[in-house]
Amino acid sequence: MGEGETPGQPRQDWSPDYVHKCAVCGSTQDVIPVTEWNRGLCHHCLPRCLEHRVFNEIRRRQMIGPHERVGVAVSGGKDSSSLLAILAVLRRQK
Repeated sequence: MGEGETPGQPRQDWSPDYVHKCAVCGSTQDVIPVTEWNRGLCHHCLPRCLEHRVFNEIRRRQMIGPHERVGVAVSGGKDSSSLLAILAVLRRQK
């Protein structure tokens, strides 16, 4: 154990391998760690992966039927704004 390290705690300079490389395209630039998926994604691949995941979940759970309208309450925060943007992309992809 190095100086200043606490037993049972990871080193501050340690990060998982998935943080250093995009799991989709292999880029090492601007990789964002997505701990829930145990992978790192670059700023180009992250939005596409989120869109794909949301679309699959909507389809799997049959949340929105053909020709149904969807109302979205947007607070202006990052979560609701992201959801609105993803739904807009999915609408264009019909």
